[in-house]
Parts: sequence; structure tokens; C-alpha cells
Amino acid sequence: MDEADEAALRARVAAFPPMPRDDYGTKEWERRYTARQERAAGMREWDEAHPELFEDKPAANDEWPAWMGAEYEEDDEAA
Repeated sequence: MDEADEAALRARVAAFPPMPRDDYGTKEWERRYTARQERAAGMREWDEAHPELFEDKPAANDEWPAWMGAEYEEDDEAA
């Protein structure tokens, strides 16, 4: 390659747009990770501010109906 060809090649390379270069910490996956961590922290704060929503409460169907108990007893006796 002579000097003229090399100069032409350098001119073509110089004409390309520069590659985007992110600084450390600004990659897309890091931005998404940070956003998820912040969202989770916000949810934890909300959970702590509303403990009444997380209290154990008796289930609506706590008591077995009599007929269900009888069926289970029959099944146990048959086995």
C-alpha cells in the first residue's frame, strides 16, 4: 500500500461517525438493574408502612362443614 492509498484509507476511516462509548455504570443492563433495586426498595417501604395488610387473619372457611368431616371419616375407614 503506497502513501496515497494509506491517506485515502485514513480519510475514509476518519469519516465514520464515532462509536458511542458509555462510561462505566451507564450500560443499559446496569440502568435496568438500578431501577429494579430502587423499585424493590420503594415496595419494601410501602410494605413496612402498611403492616395491617400483612397480618395473619383467620380464613373464611376455617371450620369444616359437618358433611365434609363425615366424608373424610368414611374415606379413612375404607382405607
